[in-house]
Amino acid sequence: MQQFWDTVLEPIFDAVQPKIIVEIGSDLGGNTVNLLEFCGQTGAMLHVIDPAPGYDASKWQSEHGDHLVFHKDISLNALSSIENFDVVLIDGDHNWYTVLKELETIERLCDEREQEFPLVLLHDIGWPYGRRDTYYDPDSIPEEHRKPYEMKGMLPGVPDLVEEGGMNRHLNNALREHEPNGGVLTAVEDFLRASHYELDLLELPGIHGLGILTPTPLKKQNPDLARLLGKLDFPPSVVRYVQEVERARLELQVRQQEEREEQRQRLAEEGRNLREERQRLAEESRNLREERQRLKETRHELNLANRDVLQLTRWIETLDSGISALLRSRQWKVGSTAKELYRRATFKDEGVAVDEHLEDVLRKFRSWCRNGTEQDQGMKCEGDE
Repeated sequence: MQQFWDTVLEPIFDAVQPKIIVEIGSDLGGNTVNLLEFCGQTGAMLHVIDPAPGYDASKWQSEHGDHLVFHKDISLNALSSIENFDVVLIDGDHNWYTVLKELETIERLCDEREQEFPLVLLHDIGWPYGRRDTYYDPDSIPEEHRKPYEMKGMLPGVPDLVEEGGMNRHLNNALREHEPNGGVLTAVEDFLRASHYELDLLELPGIHGLGILTPTPLKKQNPDLARLLGKLDFPPSVVRYVQEVERARLELQVRQQEEREEQRQRLAEEGRNLREERQRLAEESRNLREERQRLKETRHELNLANRDVLQLTRWIETLDSGISALLRSRQWKVGSTAKELYRRATFKDEGVAVDEHLEDVLRKFRSWCRNGTEQDQGMKCEGDE
């Protein structure tokens, strides 16, 4: 409703000079800021009714406590707690049942308190919710007054919800437009037919439509207000022109919403892909850490094995030195010669001689040292020439 502030709402407030203002439906607080500024200038009191405001209501209450009373509740519960009201702005749950009950509650309270019916300003008497219900909280609407609904979008001139795109597809919209007992404007018209108060309805086209419900006695008592409303009562040709401009604006708004929805879906998909990629990288990182740990353990085992091989090699080198010295000793040569003479004298064939066998084994060991250990560990075997 804040789009009407400069051209319609503020001039009306200046003409009426209300002392107590009620705002039903604050949303992000755009129009609430305008109302609080007016209250600060005139000393008026603002009652805001919204069960789920899009801002920190307690902070606003603390900052504007002299001019603000916040009711974090639905309108049908909160209205009775407000002792009086000069102007009521209705921009809450846009459905026939809620709007009709809000107006009936205001009427009942005025009767009980013997006070005049207030000036009432109603947003969304045009498309899309002038003739179609939407439900912020479907469970709060009695079943007999709740129409079938779905979270699908709407297009101007199309009575049914559309499968793809459209406006406000994130809301619980009634399946069809122009159903009996459906929509904000229908609720206002039904109330006017039943009310005993003398009330005039001025319908302003554009920006989803604004309805100004004015008590006839108030216009008679306030010439400034009457003149202002007279200027706002556009001739049919101007109304038709504004309606065409509004249709073009709505088509643009629908396209923008569809583009934002597509962008949101793309971002959501990119977000999912990013989360999956992060999970994949995290899994690969875990695998890499595990592989590093395995390599560390394998390296440790290899170091232990190398140490054992080195120790064994040193023992064999020591043995090689001893055996080589033994084979070169005089005692071994004498014994070996005697054994050879005995073998020949007895004609026994014992195969390869022991010293030859030992020499062959030691020769292979030295070759292994040169080709393997010396390359890997820089180790030189004793006994190598």
